[in-house]
Amino acid sequence: MVKIQKANGTLEEFSRAKLESSLVMSGASKETAKKVASSVRPLEGMKSEELRRSVASALTKESASLSSAYSSTKRASTRAVADLASGVARMSDEQMAALGLKAGHKATLLFEGKSLEVKVERAAGAAHRDVMVSKADLQKLGAREGSRIAVRSEMRR
Repeated sequence: MVKIQKANGTLEEFSRAKLESSLVMSGASKETAKKVASSVRPLEGMKSEELRRSVASALTKESASLSSAYSSTKRASTRAVADLASGVARMSDEQMAALGLKAGHKATLLFEGKSLEVKVERAAGAAHRDVMVSKADLQKLGAREGSRIAVRSEMRR
């Protein structure tokens, strides 16, 4: 099985099922996700960002808007913060940069068919892939602390 180099440098086996799930989370139908995922040919040691660009390129042939949504969506782990206001999400500088966001921009959090628009704030010392939200916002999404959610930049749409 082909291994992909993650952003943190570790190698992980490529999973077509994981890619299909990511495509569906970005708005693709299951049929489109399956078609695009089967057309992608990852190479041994390929960086995850290179793979994302390859997938976005393949997705463009199906729909430019889906490609844009896929490119502007990243997965993140949630952390509940007691003193954080509802409608606000804090993330690391790295996470914000990966999504093309700056403090004050809006993003959409997605989890199992539910979405929530939030204003982004900088979180000093936050883990690269963590998004900090209020407990109330976690409940609105139907997620638990530590759940993997999708974060979509509203700036790239």
